[in-house]
Amino acid sequence: MIQPIRVHGMLIYNLLKRQLICPEEEKDDEMWFGLGEKKARFGREEFCLCSGLNMGTLPEGFQEKEEVSEESILTRYFVDENPSIELLEATFNRLTEPSEGDDALKMGYLLMVSQFFGMDEARTAIPSWVLSLVEDIDAFESFPWGSYIFDVSPNLSPLHNFNDGEKLEKDLNKEDVEEVERAKVEKAEVEMAEVEKAEDKDDTGMAEVEKAEVEMAEVEKADDKDDTGIVVGVVPILGLLLWCWNEVWYAVPLKFRYSGTGTRLPPGYMGFPILGETLTFLWYFKVLRRPDEFINSKRRKYGDGVGLYRTHLFGSPSVIACFPLISKIVYQSDDTFVLQWPAVDLVGRTSLVAVHGKAHDRVRRFVIKAINGPDALRRIADHVQSCIVAALQSWEQKTTVKISSEAKKVTFENIGKLFVSFEPGPRLESMEKLFQGLTKGFRAHPFNFPGTSYHHASQCRKKLEDILGLN
Repeated sequence: MIQPIRVHGMLIYNLLKRQLICPEEEKDDEMWFGLGEKKARFGREEFCLCSGLNMGTLPEGFQEKEEVSEESILTRYFVDENPSIELLEATFNRLTEPSEGDDALKMGYLLMVSQFFGMDEARTAIPSWVLSLVEDIDAFESFPWGSYIFDVSPNLSPLHNFNDGEKLEKDLNKEDVEEVERAKVEKAEVEMAEVEKAEDKDDTGMAEVEKAEVEMAEVEKADDKDDTGIVVGVVPILGLLLWCWNEVWYAVPLKFRYSGTGTRLPPGYMGFPILGETLTFLWYFKVLRRPDEFINSKRRKYGDGVGLYRTHLFGSPSVIACFPLISKIVYQSDDTFVLQWPAVDLVGRTSLVAVHGKAHDRVRRFVIKAINGPDALRRIADHVQSCIVAALQSWEQKTTVKISSEAKKVTFENIGKLFVSFEPGPRLESMEKLFQGLTKGFRAHPFNFPGTSYHHASQCRKKLEDILGLN
């Protein structure tokens, strides 16, 4: 449990470290980041997709200065109100699994949030409102962390000059080296303190102390050489492994399976683990506003006459068809190119968008018969007409009407009445909120751990199943 939480926190931490000072023409709903010599502009939607955090509006009455109760998780496990991150992690590892107790899960959340606020291993200053929020696990998981981080990110980490993208990468690499050196200095200080303690006890041990200092200097010198050799050797291997991971995991087994049959995979590159080519895809589509260049780059690299290229987008292996004939073959070959809904576990494996072939045709006939037949249309029209008239009359009494939200509410009430015979009321309003949380996870990465949009959508689905009596 600890590794996914820490990795997710480090992802947000390292992304915010690359934030640039906004250009003059930037809008309020945009953030800029330095990626090497390039600059990436993220809106709320891109930030949500890349981070996997919940987006939405802050709860009513939200304040960042809430008082922490005397029975908070920190007072139960620590004497110091600001324990180090190392102590938080050590305490988490001593607790039972989260399924057996809530304190382990709460401690994991605090570890993740400490990375959001850019804290290091030696200190923490977790805000009091976070400590208060973590006591309510449901409220913590549904909190719109993506919107909050997006709005307050300039206060979480120092911004860099907009034109210093390359310098930013060098500074970040320098910070990593300095952190390693700082750890060595701390280790040496501890050893020196032990030597000085022995010196105070016995003045006659001066010779041994001097000998220990010489040996310590030699050991540090040897460690520096060893660390340099390890870094030089490991970094290229790690980079090559990340570069080829998706190819080895997805493409190589298929090549062996169909070797000797004359069947070949389309040319292409599948990118890094999990992310694939998603960031490149978003760069062309959202930042440069030139979507054709993403496809043209593959046509120039692998040949213009191929027409079909393999890639990896939004967590799934994919193919890109750019010729009309190839597209026709793809859409007509249901057995070979199965259309996959990005969140099949959320919509249900037997839903209309998740089944294929004959099963899809059968389910589609049932749905059309239920809502598109003459009798069904007559019954639906009679019910909808009265609901719309009642809604218009209620809107007439209001000073301000938000058409989008009111129209969604009326539509959901009609669906609830026609399909599950639920009358408008608190139960249907609760279902509408849960349905909104469910739909936010359709386009999210399938990372099912606390704090992600997908996890929140999964929890909303379970609550909807409980209301409908499906469990």
